[in-house]
Order: sequence, then structure tokens, then C-alpha cells
Amino acid sequence: MSHIAHTELESKNSTPQKGNAHDDDALSITGAAKRSSVSDSTVKRAIRDGKLKAKKFGRRTLILRADFNEWLHGLPAA
Repeated sequence: MSHIAHTELESKNSTPQKGNAHDDDALSITGAAKRSSVSDSTVKRAIRDGKLKAKKFGRRTLILRADFNEWLHGLPAA
């Protein structure tokens, strides 16, 4: 089997990544809460207080991954 055919076969048989690359670009309030081990209320409070940026998409509140990471890394050290 040629190298190209072998590479194509490997890529077809490889385990697919979780959804599309864009699936992890934004988080819901619950998703952000689970990832940071805090309550939904804590995430909502951070949004309300302007500490965590969020966007509305219809009735959903979405938090961009970059904004979530910035908020998470900005929390005080324990």
C-alpha cells in the first residue's frame, strides 16, 4: 500500500474529534459553571457585575471561550 493510501486510510479510521472545531468556541452558563466548578448563580453574578463578558443569541446566553478563560485566569489565587 502506498504512503498516500495508507495516510488516507488512517484519517478515515481515526477517532473523530468531539463535534466541529467551533463546538468549543462558546459556553452556556451551565457549561461555564461546570468547567469552573462553581454554580450557575456565580456565573450569572459575574456576568451581571461585568466581570465576565457574555453575548445573547436569541434566548440563550453564550460566553466566548476566550472571555471565559480571561475571567477564570483573573480570579484571585486561593
